[in-house]
Amino acid sequence: MSSRIPALILLLTMFALGFANVVTTGRLSVPQPWNMTEKLLLVSLIYWWYHTDKALHAYRAGPLLNVGVVVLFIVAIPVYLFRSREMRQGIKALFVFLVFGAAAIAALVAGGAVGNAIAP
Repeated sequence: MSSRIPALILLLTMFALGFANVVTTGRLSVPQPWNMTEKLLLVSLIYWWYHTDKALHAYRAGPLLNVGVVVLFIVAIPVYLFRSREMRQGIKALFVFLVFGAAAIAALVAGGAVGNAIAP
């Protein structure tokens, strides 16, 4: 399976979460119980992408990196990208990671904007 499928699902989820947050609460930030549910869903999707990409690159990660992706993905994913690829490919992958992060935030905000336009 391509690692693009989990990434696309993650973007669609970000859009849907932004939409649902604005429609149900009237704002993009939500109360704590729902916020924890969102975080668990997003961490699950990020780990799915990581696991798929790790299999595609035949990379054997240690338990510390696996836990790091769940606990502190913003640090662990760049470490993984550099360790699983050559330096040049690692730099390109890091750039794609940063662009994807910006796209995920944009999808969340766009979902909120659509929800705001639909909700009274």
